[in-house]
Amino acid sequence: MFKPSLATILGENTKVAISSASDPVNVAAKRMQDFRVSSSVIVTETKIQGILTSKDILMRVMAPNLSPDTTLVEKVVMVLFSEVMTPNPQLATLETTIIDALHMMHDGKFLHLPVVDKDGNVVACVDVLQISHAAISL
Repeated sequence: MFKPSLATILGENTKVAISSASDPVNVAAKRMQDFRVSSSVIVTETKIQGILTSKDILMRVMAPNLSPDTTLVEKVVMVLFSEVMTPNPQLATLETTIIDALHMMHDGKFLHLPVVDKDGNVVACVDVLQISHAAISL
């Protein structure tokens, strides 16, 4: 049975916003705007530390009235030590099937999934709408 992988839906022009944990939230948001994506993968050196999504910015920065100019992506913002970014996200590879990616997102209750190549480098960050559209199209 044909099981298309994430590599089949990612083109050469796939854009991924990459930010540092020490960046202010507004810098990461500007990168997201520049690339026209709804998330930024947070990388330190070559290790993925987390993911910052538009929902994170809304719920963890704007709603508690924190300044995006001075709030760092890594900053602890709640009493329960919740960070602005979502730390240690699950990762997919280019070989991960579209169906497996959807299952990962459903089971983990998240909407964005960083995709890495065989060397562990970030090549994309797909969202549930992209993957759902691909699943329906194929």
